[in-house]
Amino acid sequence: MYALAESISVGKLGAWKRNTMTSSEEASQVGDSKQAGYSIPEEVVFRELDGEAVLLHLAKGEYFGLDSVGTRMWNLLRTEERAESVIDRLEEEYAAGRDRLTEDVGEFIERLAERGLLVLKGTKVQ
Repeated sequence: MYALAESISVGKLGAWKRNTMTSSEEASQVGDSKQAGYSIPEEVVFRELDGEAVLLHLAKGEYFGLDSVGTRMWNLLRTEERAESVIDRLEEEYAAGRDRLTEDVGEFIERLAERGLLVLKGTKVQ
C-alpha cells in the first residue's frame, strides 16, 4: 500500500481565498477519526481520471490530487457511512494487515477533514 503522505497533493486555483484557520484549531476539531461517521460537504467536487482523482474545494479554491490508493479510499468514503466499513472493504482488496489499514484510513480521514474535504460527525462545517 502506498504511503499516505503521497496520497494527497495540494494545489491552489487562481487567487481564491485560503481558509485562515490554524492547523492547531483544525486538529482540535478532527477528533478520533478511526471510528468516525462523516459527510462530504456540498462544495467538494470529485473527478477520477485514469485511476487517480482530483478533489476540488470550491469555497476555498483549492484542489487536491489523490493517487490510486487514495482514490479507492475516497470512493469507499463516498459509499460507506463509517470508517470501519471502509477498513473492512480495503482488507478484502489489499494485502495489508488490519492494523495498518486502520492507521492509514484514520490518517487519510484526518487529513481530508483538516482540509475541509470531509466533515466528521460532531464538527462544524468550515
